[in-house]
Amino acid sequence: MIKKIETIYNKIFNATSGDAEWEKWHARTKQKIQEINEGTAVPKELSESTEIKYYSMLSEYLVKETNGKINRILEVGGGSGALSYYLQERTSAQCTIVDNSDVALEYARLIFDKKNVNFIVANAQRLPLETGSFDFVHSVGLIEHFSDSDINSMVVEMARVLNKGGFLFLAVPNFFSPDMLYLWYKYGKGSERYITSKDLSKIVINNNLVVTDCGHSEFSFSANINEVIPLSLEKFLGRNGLGFLNYVLCKKI
Repeated sequence: MIKKIETIYNKIFNATSGDAEWEKWHARTKQKIQEINEGTAVPKELSESTEIKYYSMLSEYLVKETNGKINRILEVGGGSGALSYYLQERTSAQCTIVDNSDVALEYARLIFDKKNVNFIVANAQRLPLETGSFDFVHSVGLIEHFSDSDINSMVVEMARVLNKGGFLFLAVPNFFSPDMLYLWYKYGKGSERYITSKDLSKIVINNNLVVTDCGHSEFSFSANINEVIPLSLEKFLGRNGLGFLNYVLCKKI
C-alpha cells in the first residue's frame, strides 16, 4: 500500500529524482541568500505568518514534551536551521547545525544572524561529534530522501551523540496533510518517501531509545485558515491524521 501511494503521488505531483531535487533546492536557496544580503528580502521563516505559526507550534510542543530540559541542541540536516532558532528562543540552548551543504549552512547563518551557533559541514551518517554530547537531537525533512540502510546509519549516529536521558525527534512529511499537498501541487514533489509514524517508531527502538510519543503534528493549514477554522479545531484535525508531519519523539535510556 505504501509503495502504491508513493507511485501515485510521484505521478500526480511530477516528482523529481534526488539529484535534480537538490540542484533545484540549491539554486533556489542561493537566490534567497543573495536577496537577503542585498536587503531586498528577509528569511521567510522569520517573517511569513504561516512559517512563524508552524515553527512556533512545533517548538512549543517540543519544549513541553521535554519539560524544557534542552541545553545543547543538535540539528541534523539543518536546511534553514529555523526549528533550532525557535527552540533557542524558548530555551536559550546552545545550538549546533550539521548539514553536508555549504549553501544550507550559509542560509542558516542568516536565520541566526549574530547569535552564537556552531555550523558544521558533515555527513549525517558520520557525525564528527563526541558521543553523548547533546541532550536534544532533531532532524525534520531529511531521512525520507534516503534508503532504509542510510536512515539506519543516520539514526545510529544521532543516538550515539545523544546523552543518557536526552531526547531524539525525527519527523517526515505527512502525505495526507492538506498543506503538504498544496506545496507539492504548487512547487512539485521531490524524492520524498512515505514513512508513517509507526515506521519511525520501528526505526528508533533498536538504538537504546524508548518512544515517548509518536503521531501527527498539530500544524495542518496555512495561517490564513484560522480566520475560518479555529486553531483548536486545526490542532484536533492535525493530531488525527492531517498534520503536516509524521513524527516520533524518543528518549535515550
